[in-house]
Amino acid sequence: MINPEDRWKTLQFNGPVAHFEVQIRVKCDENYYSALCNKFCGPRDDFVGHYTCDQNGNKACMEGWMGEECKQDLNYCGNHHPCLNGGTCMNTEPDEYRCACPDGYSGKNCEIDIDECASNPCAQGGTCIDGINAFECICPQQWIGATCQLDINDCLGKPCKNGGTCIDEVDSFRCFCSSGWEGELCDTIRKELPKPEFLVNGYHELGALYSGFSGSRPFLFLPWLETYRALIEKEVY
Repeated sequence: MINPEDRWKTLQFNGPVAHFEVQIRVKCDENYYSALCNKFCGPRDDFVGHYTCDQNGNKACMEGWMGEECKQDLNYCGNHHPCLNGGTCMNTEPDEYRCACPDGYSGKNCEIDIDECASNPCAQGGTCIDGINAFECICPQQWIGATCQLDINDCLGKPCKNGGTCIDEVDSFRCFCSSGWEGELCDTIRKELPKPEFLVNGYHELGALYSGFSGSRPFLFLPWLETYRALIEKEVY
């Protein structure tokens, strides 16, 4: 039996009156191997496998691949580039990898944008706008700051006039006016009511505001005194 090979072989046949020589070689069809040419091995570089075939018809894995069918990827990162959004890929095991994600991203392939608004960072009812590893607060009126944490000082514009003292409040202010002034902004002159004058035994005296008098001198009670006292009490209290 002549085995398949590239080398030529010489066969001699001798007869009684002659002899002859024959050169012969047996070659298997392409991709077939073994002495009987019944072993198939066809090179592949696709999803089936990544290999060539040696002289005996055995699969020889290409660089970066291993396994019986040469399907286990030793360089998954280089062949597939799985990490998104700037993630760094590291080969760990055959067909295995790990992505080191940049700030603001998560997931096996860094495909998830982390929601920085999930923790509700904006105070005072501010609206949170999610960004890449950041957020922005749209603050309601009267509040400022990265998280709407600062109350705008309504006294910065010095709204209180004429020496009034401004006290800042939430979305408002209050003025404490100096002597002689009144009004929300201390811009109105305080109206002083004249003290009541009434006649006692022919003298003009400044009297206390009460409805009766007990003393050594009688006086002429003016009917409007009670009304005046009510006005004074309203002004004072």
